[in-house]
Amino acid sequence: MLEQDFNKLKEISKELNEIRLRNNLIELQLKAEDNSFISWRYNQVMLLTRGKKKYDCKINHMRHNKDTNEFEDMDYNKYLNYK
Repeated sequence: MLEQDFNKLKEISKELNEIRLRNNLIELQLKAEDNSFISWRYNQVMLLTRGKKKYDCKINHMRHNKDTNEFEDMDYNKYLNYK
């Protein structure tokens, strides 16, 4: 990893922790990964939050299709209604 990218992630981690504290969350996780399958080729960013209760967990995704170069954005209402 490039040093400038590492330093940017360090800044982002501070902001994520501030957001976690402000929203009274036990856990806030933002994960980016390459999901290359035979029929589905996309980059994915996953947002996971967990509240005070053990099962109070919500997940949302943003996907970037490598073949079409299109993005499926994260949606706040979809996140709120996650079960």
